[in-house]
Amino acid sequence: MRPRPDAQRTATARLVGEKATLRLACCCFENIDGGRVEWALEVLTGGLADVREKLLVHELEPAECWRKVAALLKRGDVLAVSSYDDDDYAKKGFEFDADEEGLAGEGVLRCGLVGGHAYALLGVAEYGGARLYKLRNPWGSGEWKGAWSDESPQMDEAARRALGVVVEDDGIFFMEAADFSKYWESISPVRLWDDSWRVTSTRGYFAGGPTEAVAVRGHRADGRDDISYRKGDVLVLTDMQSTD
Repeated sequence: MRPRPDAQRTATARLVGEKATLRLACCCFENIDGGRVEWALEVLTGGLADVREKLLVHELEPAECWRKVAALLKRGDVLAVSSYDDDDYAKKGFEFDADEEGLAGEGVLRCGLVGGHAYALLGVAEYGGARLYKLRNPWGSGEWKGAWSDESPQMDEAARRALGVVVEDDGIFFMEAADFSKYWESISPVRLWDDSWRVTSTRGYFAGGPTEAVAVRGHRADGRDDISYRKGDVLVLTDMQSTD
């Protein structure tokens, strides 16, 4: 069986995109295993990720988190959510499905979510008094199995029609705000360019030696080239440029 022409073009475009990213930025396949979701979204969209706008889910009440996400989507941002890694889920007492694993060997929780994985956050909705998030697993399969999932008691025929739910394993699913806040680690927004943007560049140096800054929020290291710090920590910035 041959793929349809449109499906074939899409598959070809994905391969070309992967090869271009590998060639221009990563140098080898090992360097595209994991990494920061903000950088990946910038590459895919041409947008701009501002780490100051990254939301740490555990720092927000469910209702506040939902409102912030709704505002970012209204602004036109592209959003991704990151799950905790397997060790963090285990520390929190969540159980894994021993019969399943992710495409790269990741653990899969009994509720269907993959550890150490990024999902697209497609939208928010309100239905029957519930505040909901609409998400998508980029693998195109593997979904949340809890409340408001495709075949849950909450997702009856009326809810499916109202929310546009298709009952199939296409990777798209809904989660209620309280469950969302329990399972996700962070939300990464990327702003897309439009006619309201201006680009300005400048070059300069630290003046008068090291500069101190106080962290207004905590940050968890996301790789070997990153550091962790807590809200209120004092960070010392030093100009490491050679004077030779």
